[in-house]
Amino acid sequence: MRWALLEVALPPGAAVEGSTWGLDLSGKPLERAQHEPTAQGYAVPVEKLDAGGSVTLRHLVRFAQRGQFKLPPARVHRMYQPEAKGVDTSGAWTSIEVR
Repeated sequence: MRWALLEVALPPGAAVEGSTWGLDLSGKPLERAQHEPTAQGYAVPVEKLDAGGSVTLRHLVRFAQRGQFKLPPARVHRMYQPEAKGVDTSGAWTSIEVR
């Protein structure tokens, strides 16, 4: 799949940080986030996604409030053919706790 768009939900008050603040994770510098804010979270363009393959994206997210949040699974669809999409049918939501 070429030129896909990954949509990720964020809890209220959370935002993707534009800078990485020089963070280094496991000996690898955190790359600057290439994203677009959306009403429910943010979207990330993915240039290429091989069948059966995976892509790992790491972003620095700032939270405005503490609490426990449940977020729906990420969605992916082809950028120029939005009817071609990937959907997680497990029904599992991600639970995160911000302290």
